[in-house]
Amino acid sequence: MCRNDGIPAIAHHRRVALAQHNVVSRSQLLELGVASTTITEKVARGEWVRLAPGISATHEHTSDEPTLDVKAQPRRFHGHITLEDPVRLGAKAGEIAEFIVAQLAKHAGTDVTVTVEIEATSAEGFAEDTIRAVTENATTLKFDTHGFEVS
Repeated sequence: MCRNDGIPAIAHHRRVALAQHNVVSRSQLLELGVASTTITEKVARGEWVRLAPGISATHEHTSDEPTLDVKAQPRRFHGHITLEDPVRLGAKAGEIAEFIVAQLAKHAGTDVTVTVEIEATSAEGFAEDTIRAVTENATTLKFDTHGFEVS
């Protein structure tokens, strides 16, 4: 599609994209005469990246201008595991440390936090000696929070 000045709409969008670090809105593209189907097709082919609803990165650049890398990279990992055999906690913790934590921690600038959550219920209730031992051990091991409750 051409605008009234005879220049293809796609050429006008390049000028706008370059001025805005390759980020353009759908409404800007439509105002410049770029067809809605062209926008959809370029995003579908990966030529443009949808950053948010109605906002795309176009990857347009000239050889003398630096470009903004807009490829979205995952920046956070999270995982949760329920141990079927809590008695094997030591072995499983070693596997988690080796195969997950070490892989994440090897990247410079990565902050890794491992949180251990323990939940135990007893139909009959816990004995006083168990309550005392677990409470003292949790304190010694510097648990952030711990406690027993009646439920």
